[in-house]
Amino acid sequence: MTYGVVTICRNAAETVQRCIESVLAQSPPPAQYVVVDGGSTDGTLDKVGEMAEGAPGSCEFSLVHQATPPDGVAGIPNAWNLGLRDLHADVVVLLNADDWLEPDAAGTVLAEFVAAPDADLLVSPIRIVAEEGDRVEEGDTLLFIDDDQLRLAAEEAEVNFVHLEKGFERTEEMSRRKLISKQEFENKRYEMDQARLRRERAKLELEHSIIRVPFSGVITERHVQVGARVGPSSNLFSLIKLDDMITRVFVPGQYLMAISADQEAMITSDFLQGKRFEGWVKRISPVVDPKSGTFKVTVGVRDRWEFMRPGIFVNVQIITDTHEEAVLIPKQAIVYDGGDRFVFAVRDSMASRVKLDGGFEDGESIEALASIEPGTPIIIVGQNGLKDQAKVKIVNADSSVAEGDGEAVVDEADKE
Repeated sequence: MTYGVVTICRNAAETVQRCIESVLAQSPPPAQYVVVDGGSTDGTLDKVGEMAEGAPGSCEFSLVHQATPPDGVAGIPNAWNLGLRDLHADVVVLLNADDWLEPDAAGTVLAEFVAAPDADLLVSPIRIVAEEGDRVEEGDTLLFIDDDQLRLAAEEAEVNFVHLEKGFERTEEMSRRKLISKQEFENKRYEMDQARLRRERAKLELEHSIIRVPFSGVITERHVQVGARVGPSSNLFSLIKLDDMITRVFVPGQYLMAISADQEAMITSDFLQGKRFEGWVKRISPVVDPKSGTFKVTVGVRDRWEFMRPGIFVNVQIITDTHEEAVLIPKQAIVYDGGDRFVFAVRDSMASRVKLDGGFEDGESIEALASIEPGTPIIIVGQNGLKDQAKVKIVNADSSVAEGDGEAVVDEADKE
């Protein structure tokens, strides 16, 4: 099954490019695309000519000029007829120059005609009023579904119920007078109850023709296309709450007893250099995965400025203990020798190689449990080329070059 598109325009330079681009980007592209111009003077023809050069080889692109009086017949109906005159596709799409086709709209339309081969006309049953990236509030409208049939069904159900309700009043009177049997009375009441349920169901379906936002947030994806069929199980939009984000981490089972609810956490990401976010433990799975030896911990994220975005990779540090007045060494100062770690401290103008007895650590620093006092200058650059007891001279204690048997930038051991 093939399809063709007709677009009519006049002085539509601001919108015609988007219109044509949306048509040519369809999969499959149209077999024919006819653009009818009604005498544009604002550059529309230049835009159409540029877009025609980029048309796929399988698409027959043509521009028709609508003659104006007294030589021709003006008007929108005549413009449509000119476009349809030489079109020989199975399905025809009529598209104004200030409209556009959503991605895959053509495929959706063709599928509908294949499903209903006797149909002569396809009209979209939905109107979308929200898009990806929109911030929406609870109760806002996302889309409208064509409710003409639903409205008629609701009115029909209401009329039927009112009719049966009035009839049942007479039935009750006849039952009191013993003019009808008990079974006949129960049947009439059953019919009225069924009519009431049909009325309520019809009202509910009519209310559901307007799709509203269930909670405030941001739309991340729109799954529904204009022209598509929708039902109770259709996936229409994806919505997130940026102020209620979580991350899930899998912690080694040995820490199962060390982690508890509401415990503090620190969150960083390589995508957001230099930024740290506070977090807290929201949920802890009581089950340890026998394959990985880990258990799942759900951590809430506090991000008042909304820098975080769903889907990015993060690093999570759960604070299980705190050491007061700890001596911190920059990790960049560490020298590895076999399985041991060393740092070079400056003492009496000498680079002293000190074995590091490490304690707690994070991504930037490690705690020195012994041998290093707060304020001790620590060499952080060039230490790999130094020897123990090499002579150095400190020029600047904050971030300076130490001169002697080797060059080094030094820093001081911090105390927290």
